[in-house]
Amino acid sequence: ASCLWIAGAVAVIAYHALKHLRFIRMVRRWSEEITNRQMLHMLQNLKDELGIKQQVTLQMCHCVTIPMLIGFFRPVVLLPPTIKTSDEMALILRHELVHLKRNDLWYKGLVLLATAVHWFNPVVYIMAKAIAVQCEISCDERVLQGASFQQRKQYCETIIRAVRNGSKHLTALSTNFYGGKKGMK
Repeated sequence: ASCLWIAGAVAVIAYHALKHLRFIRMVRRWSEEITNRQMLHMLQNLKDELGIKQQVTLQMCHCVTIPMLIGFFRPVVLLPPTIKTSDEMALILRHELVHLKRNDLWYKGLVLLATAVHWFNPVVYIMAKAIAVQCEISCDERVLQGASFQQRKQYCETIIRAVRNGSKHLTALSTNFYGGKKGMK
């Protein structure tokens, strides 16, 4: 029984590790670092506002359909090429930087480890999904704290555009701009 449990845990970890490595390889191939001064200035201002000292890279990635944060030690915000306005960009960057400030990637890694250890328990998978959804909801709440009605409306429209685009390529070790259609409802 111990061997079966260990084999299952190793299989879960190996599956997610390989999926993440494939995703990282795809991102490296299809993304380009953003050098637009206005976007970089906006990123720096938001980092200063949130009190983030860590270096954060901003990349445009043609293989992602929703904005996301990846990287434990060298965080990267991946942006899809569909972002239209600077207001939309500011909301998205704030959302991803809140994830960084809260160390959500580390929590997701911990949840992944718990899922691997308890791979045989279906309740753990439900718990992991609920944690991901609640993580996104609390991040949205923090982003909209003190926002006007118009800013809240714009943020909701930005999320709805992300929902329409869907999410083709995801990894368990990233934060996504929205928690899925079900979580959104």
